[in-house]
Amino acid sequence: MQYKIEKGIPIPEISREREGLTALLRSMEIGDSFVCTRKDLRNVYAASKRIGIPIVTRRISDDKQRIWRVKEFVKSERAVGEVEKRKPRVRREEAAVTTTVSKPPPGAPSPFRPDMGD
Repeated sequence: MQYKIEKGIPIPEISREREGLTALLRSMEIGDSFVCTRKDLRNVYAASKRIGIPIVTRRISDDKQRIWRVKEFVKSERAVGEVEKRKPRVRREEAAVTTTVSKPPPGAPSPFRPDMGD
């Protein structure tokens, strides 16, 4: 492949699409909201986390989410109830159960392969 050297071509400005979302979140006051697609929701979460603005989202249709700017993140009552209902985690060391398998006496059929003896 051959390359052609071109002179005098200006370098375009960098496109920062995220600045639009960041600017939108920063311009919102507490209680303000907007609607986005569920496809864009991950970008909204990332932008809000990156700039430290807490948000709450609710699904309003199959493909739409409404996002509110809030003072601080508050778990829903349902989420809090679910956390309280969970069982405490058990560490592996505590949950480990040792089992011993005794070998059948010589000439007895194997418990693993009934058709074969030891």
